[in-house]
Amino acid sequence: MKDRRRIMFVLPRMNGGGAERVVSTLSKHLCENYDVTLLVLVSNESFYQLDSRIHFISAMFEVNRRNKITRLASLACNFFQAIYFVRKQVKIVSPHIVFSILEESDIVTALALIGLKKIFHISSERNDPEARNTLIQGILNRIYRRCDCFVCQSERVAKYYSSIPDSKKCVIPNPVNFSGYPERIGEGKIKRIVGVGRLKPQKNFELLIDSFGIIAPRYPEVQLDIYGEGTLRKRLQRQINNLKLEKR
Repeated sequence: MKDRRRIMFVLPRMNGGGAERVVSTLSKHLCENYDVTLLVLVSNESFYQLDSRIHFISAMFEVNRRNKITRLASLACNFFQAIYFVRKQVKIVSPHIVFSILEESDIVTALALIGLKKIFHISSERNDPEARNTLIQGILNRIYRRCDCFVCQSERVAKYYSSIPDSKKCVIPNPVNFSGYPERIGEGKIKRIVGVGRLKPQKNFELLIDSFGIIAPRYPEVQLDIYGEGTLRKRLQRQINNLKLEKR
């Protein structure tokens, strides 16, 4: 029987988050046709339930999050170890495809693959490049131009990376798993729109609140719930108050 092709995902952690949810969804479906390995740098736990066929490997690096300085120091110490760890696991697993997700993984993986036999490397932009540090973005621009395939979540992000040839660039929106959702909401129940994320500019909860303010008078039975913490909490609350949406 011919060996199945092998795909390896590389990402910082699986402790929750949008990119991590995407990986858990993709890896479950890819298990049908691929041998799937999930390689993470921090923690050996996954917030999302993973298919039992997935090989989950963690470097178990620790990040000191006491303050910004300790976080940067621990990340710097782990950087070269992470490159060695990914390179070693790639040699052991010998994947046909390596899919790095999130900027830390993109940088580490690109360096880890230098000098190894040709492996198809996919990188994916999961954030807003216009909001990123200029130095980091410059490094990522070079990495994304060199990878074999570059995935964007939207046409807007794809246009930002105009220097990357269209032949290696593709737009793939996030997958949605509908299996856990009811077909319809029961009568009499409050209808809720739910937003979850860090209260930071990148998440653009201002747009969500403004949009809800437009439709709220037409749909009095609908309520907006926002779950998250961050530096914009007070500003968002003022926005809600100004739109007289405190009870909605």
